[in-house]
Amino acid sequence: MPELTHISERSLWWEENSKEAYSTGLANASAALDNYAKSENGRRRGKRMGVPRFKSKRKARLACRFITGTIRVEGDGRHVTLPRLGMLRTYEPTAKLLARVQAGTALILSATVRHERGRWYVSFQAEVKQDIRRVARPGVAVGVDLGIKTLAVTADNTGEIRTIDNPRHLDTALKQHRLGL
Repeated sequence: MPELTHISERSLWWEENSKEAYSTGLANASAALDNYAKSENGRRRGKRMGVPRFKSKRKARLACRFITGTIRVEGDGRHVTLPRLGMLRTYEPTAKLLARVQAGTALILSATVRHERGRWYVSFQAEVKQDIRRVARPGVAVGVDLGIKTLAVTADNTGEIRTIDNPRHLDTALKQHRLGL
């Protein structure tokens, strides 16, 4: 009989949490294992990755990504609603995001809640539609030369090329350093 009590306590604990907390952990573990496998096979750039290890709850960054459920910005521009957490007040106004969502130019894909330095933060991943803007002067092109001699080169539709000399900040600073200014 004590085993049944233990199982029911465990199921109550499981139900108190959002399914997103578990799926976030599994997605992060999957990404870590995928990065490790690609690193071992030489299909991943950069330094070799070691085998993923479990992180302590005290040392790991507390975060959860909500993908499904009710994710919305409330009409007052100061509150957001997340699954299992309910309505939360935000420090920064969310009126611009709300206006884009209501206009149909933005769609909230997910919300990530994280704990950092004693505070809770929420960030949204959104798909935003942007209008293509016409260029004010379509015949003019500007290029940046990362060389030593010139800082920028501009050309217009007549073919006239103008160069802007590099201000040579390092040379000036070294000269001032030598002079003791």
